[in-house]
Order: sequence, then structure tokens, then C-alpha cells
Amino acid sequence: MKSVLGLVAVIALATVACESEPQAPPPVAPAPPAPAVAPPVVTVEPPKPPEKKLITIATRSPDARAALLMAWDLADNGHNEEAIAQCKAAIAADPDFALGHTCVGSMTPGVAGQVELDAGLRLAAQLPDAERLYAEASAAYRRQEWTSTTPI
Repeated sequence: MKSVLGLVAVIALATVACESEPQAPPPVAPAPPAPAVAPPVVTVEPPKPPEKKLITIATRSPDARAALLMAWDLADNGHNEEAIAQCKAAIAADPDFALGHTCVGSMTPGVAGQVELDAGLRLAAQLPDAERLYAEASAAYRRQEWTSTTPI
């Protein structure tokens, strides 16, 4: 009988506990508002394409440089007489212009062309590698030297 009474007491307590109103959790204080921070302004510029430089052109005269570039363009398009005239104009603007002498020499036949190539080669001795090698290659081509003595 004791077990029955104990069981009834447990059921009574459970019933009373279920009928009582649930307690609400304690109120939580609201978080303080976040300070207004503007996002950083990031300016992104598109990358600039690198300037294409295949060979330097060492001269004191902008006119000589322009004449040489015109000569190369004319020669590439089959206008050899006009190209030679532009090469000579480059030399007139700068008598020590190695690529100008190389240009005249590569387009002039015979001994006169070889003399100009040799002058270009002599003047190019102290220039950057690309110009010096261009002058050397042009002179070697004229002499039909197909092997290089200069390491690249």
C-alpha cells in the first residue's frame, strides 16, 4: 500500500507541476547599435599594357630616330629607295648613329654598303646588347658568316 500511496503522490505532484504556468526567461538587454562605419572606398584602375620595346635606339637626335623608324617601315613595305633616303637622313641628323649606318649599309650593295655596315658596327661597340647584336648580325649577314662568335 505504501507503494500505491507513493505513486499517487508522484502523480499529484506531476499534475500540479504541469498545471502551473511556465516561467518566462529573464529579459535580455538589447545589444547597443553598431556604430555606422562607411565601407572603405577602393579605386581600382585597370593595368596599363606594357610598352613594347623590342630594341633600343640610341641617338642624340629625335629626328634621326624618326627617320630610322620610317626607313624600317618603308623597307618592310618594299619601298627600298625611299628607305635608303630615310636612313641617310638619319645619319645626317646624327653622324654617330650606329643603327643609321647599319641601315644604309644593309640596303646599299657592294663595297659602299660594307663600309657603312663596318661604321655601324664600330659605333655600336659600346651600345646596349640589342643594338650591338643587330649591327653585328647585319654585318655578318653581308659577309655571309652564318655562325656567331658572340654568345647570346
